[in-house]
Amino acid sequence: MKGEQTKASQVPLEEVPQVSLDLLKDFSIPTLEQWKELATGDLKGGDFDKKLCWKTLEGFTVNPIYTSENLKGASHLGSLPGFAPFVRGTSPLSGVSPRWQIRQDCLLPAPEDVNASVRDAIARGADAVSIRLDNAARQGFDGDSVEARDLAGRGGCTISSLNGLRLALADIDLAKYPITIRTGGAALPVLGMLVALADERGVDRRMLVGSVECDPHRKFLRRGSMQATLELHYREMTDMAAFCQEECPGIRPIIVNSHSWHNAGGSAVQELGYTLASAVEYIREMTKRGVTADKAFLSVLFSFSVSTNLFIEIAKLRAARLLWAKVATAFNVESEHAAKMFLHGRTSAFTKTLDDPYNNMVRTSLEAFAAAIGGCDSIYVAPFDEVVGPPDATSMRIARNQQIILQEEVALSRVVDPAGGSYYVESLTDSIAREAWAIFQRVEEEGGLVVSLRKGTPQDTVKKTAAKRRELLETRRESIVGVSNYANPTEKLLKKTRIPRTEFLRQRKERLERLKRMRRNSEVRRWLDLIGHAVVTGEGNLAGIAVEAAREGATIGEIMNAIIQESEGERITVEPLESWRASQTWEGLRARARAFAETKGIPPRIALVLSGPLAMKRARADFSRGFLAAAGFETIEIDAREDLSETVLAVDRSGALGVVACSDDPGYATLGPDLITALRSLSREIPVYIAGNPVESIDALNAAGVSGYIHMKCNTYRTLAEIQDKLGVNA
Repeated sequence: MKGEQTKASQVPLEEVPQVSLDLLKDFSIPTLEQWKELATGDLKGGDFDKKLCWKTLEGFTVNPIYTSENLKGASHLGSLPGFAPFVRGTSPLSGVSPRWQIRQDCLLPAPEDVNASVRDAIARGADAVSIRLDNAARQGFDGDSVEARDLAGRGGCTISSLNGLRLALADIDLAKYPITIRTGGAALPVLGMLVALADERGVDRRMLVGSVECDPHRKFLRRGSMQATLELHYREMTDMAAFCQEECPGIRPIIVNSHSWHNAGGSAVQELGYTLASAVEYIREMTKRGVTADKAFLSVLFSFSVSTNLFIEIAKLRAARLLWAKVATAFNVESEHAAKMFLHGRTSAFTKTLDDPYNNMVRTSLEAFAAAIGGCDSIYVAPFDEVVGPPDATSMRIARNQQIILQEEVALSRVVDPAGGSYYVESLTDSIAREAWAIFQRVEEEGGLVVSLRKGTPQDTVKKTAAKRRELLETRRESIVGVSNYANPTEKLLKKTRIPRTEFLRQRKERLERLKRMRRNSEVRRWLDLIGHAVVTGEGNLAGIAVEAAREGATIGEIMNAIIQESEGERITVEPLESWRASQTWEGLRARARAFAETKGIPPRIALVLSGPLAMKRARADFSRGFLAAAGFETIEIDAREDLSETVLAVDRSGALGVVACSDDPGYATLGPDLITALRSLSREIPVYIAGNPVESIDALNAAGVSGYIHMKCNTYRTLAEIQDKLGVNA
């Protein structure tokens, strides 16, 4: 036999008989019904729809298989990258040439440290600069102001003047790298500082690329109110758009963030629909103030949160481009370039966990993958420890390399729109686009986003979805790996080095005092007065004046005060959106357990008392261990003895606060009451819980004094919170 194989292997290739392969001819094509019949057989009597179909928060039913039948009615099919409606990308080689920008935000507090971090990132693969201002500057306060005492140096870089920006961007080629500064409410003064810095270095303003991220709506979505009137914020936005289109067209000063909707627990459809409504209101306000539709569209970029729901997120991003092109048509945009959405994706803050944070690296990898496949023009991957505090050099390096690996090892930057043509993705894209457009139209019917927000309609809609999401999380029908499921109760939290705030604030104050001594204060005052005059009269361009004020050394706080103090009219208030993380409530349980351990010197412990058939008691013990770990409980297994007094002694010696009986349902009828009776011999109360839901014995077990039941159908979070309360783990 071996000899025959050797001879066959020596036959020249040209002598091997050629056989044609025609799949359509040689194999019959099965119908969908035949496939369904075969699949149903594998379910062994299970219901096909209940077992294999599932509903998303968006309300879509997801099927186990998709075919061309699912694409009937989808209007976007047949387009190519670079052609309207841009579902497949805004350029012929979207994501391939050029690749998406690797844009890693720098959140360090000191401008010098930011500069070192940014230069290191560029040297190691990043190709864009992104700096987030600290919480003080984002609210328009200087680092030495009373209001900034608890805000300065937190959440980002402390920059108050052109001096700070000089330090942060030292030795950075402004003409080569896109510069994005996440400014919050300080977009106008920071735009002035960035342009003044370019002028100072002799860089042609038209070579600048990036954004200062003006997004008025996000202010009251987060806080419920604004420092100035909405009219004034729209004036700022319009002046920045007009200025940039004339002086530095590579800067898109306006950003439309989806993050508030996403982080409030909204669905992908709601996130897209309401973000679109916000963008349309911005366009309408700019055109109303004299900016052409084309220039208004070219002034806007979008930033979407991207979560771990891979295919939904890919479809959401593709649908976003489609709908923005539709909006451009409605505004009679003449330039096809203006109708193309510039899309930034950032990994979701909603999905990140404080507990077991290394899993965040897996989450951000999936989210970055979705952002890349979805066609983002730039991507930010949050360091895995960002939820704990300012990321360190290692976590920032890992986050940056996640994108580089996707580009160079996974080779995502070698194929344009690899999701294009997928029955599943194209069907989701169409569904999300239709439902998001319906939400947008309802907002328009109410009079636009601000009117709708004042009525509370979007907030109520998102709150209902968030409540559904919380229920899914609390019942573990949606899993949070390492937190609600597969938790490690002995895990130690990551610790972060905190900056010495007293010294930090002293240095900031000294720098600002030095600036104010050395600058030409009469000139600063003159330009600040001109800003106030422009606000009152409506004459002049606020952005252009801000450039001159920044050049003379005016601070963020001074420029913002010059604008706001002249603002007259109604300050709009709305019900803010509540941002939360999916793991927050679960982390509260673990925090209580840690506090108990620190106070008592030992972790909260529960004894699993095993009895009955091996398979059942083993399965229920394993389930109980994982169930209780999510609340920080340590478990110890004890086999039930015939003489329960020995079992009780073992429970007492273990230091357990409570007991979970693990047996089969019939066994609980005697084990439960007998165990409760035996435990009463101890000097301390030890509650007994049952692993399972023995319906036939529940009345008797309740009468005997069972404290509760743990099983797959219970609300896991509430049950664990009640167990903690009962056992005194509430320190």
